[in-house]
This record gives sequence, structure tokens and C-alpha cells, in this order.
Amino acid sequence: GVVDHVAFRATALQDMMKSLDAKGVPYTKRQVDDQGLFQIFLLDPNGVKIELNFAAAEAKGVKADVMASELTDT
Repeated sequence: GVVDHVAFRATALQDMMKSLDAKGVPYTKRQVDDQGLFQIFLLDPNGVKIELNFAAAEAKGVKADVMASELTDT
């Protein structure tokens, strides 16, 4: 399709991760330091990528799988 992904602002990071884990939904955690965000990426049942953006303060003690600063635009 023409849509790469859909992004949402979210709260309750720990609750979201517990819910996804309980349902067996795979996701990736990414830290975006320059924007103060902690993100979760997952796929919906139709294969559309979903981006959930949380305030970085909610991620205290959570280890990111990816640091946005390490990604390249190539």
C-alpha cells in the first residue's frame, strides 16, 4: 500500500508493553533522545506499521532495542 505507517501519541508505556507481551504481539522499542520520545513499533493485523510515541520520562528503566541516533538515512 501507499501508507508506510501510522503514528499516535500515547501514555502508559509499561501497561502497553505488558498488554502486548500478554497477547504475544511482537514490537520494537526505540529511543529518540533529541525529541524526548520513546517509541514502540508494531504491525497491525493487516501488516500496517503502528508507531506509538511516549514521553521519554515514561521509559525510565526500559532498555531500547534501537537508538534513533544510530539509524542512517541510506
